[in-house]
Amino acid sequence: MGVRINECCCSCEDLFSGIAVGQEVQVQSNGNTTANGHFSRILGNVVILDEGVKNQEVRICCANIFSVTPRQTT
Repeated sequence: MGVRINECCCSCEDLFSGIAVGQEVQVQSNGNTTANGHFSRILGNVVILDEGVKNQEVRICCANIFSVTPRQTT
């Protein structure tokens, strides 16, 4: 569960440390953008979330992410 404190502090692995594949997360990135989905995998410097809608994926460059928060599932 990562929070970026400065521009170059973290790798994708650091940001998603403690997050299991399939776990629902909220990712906040530059431009005040928020994405919700299930953590799928890290591919280089990109994290891939599964939105669960028609197998749609969201790809976010880890350099643009400033926080990752696990979400409670009901």
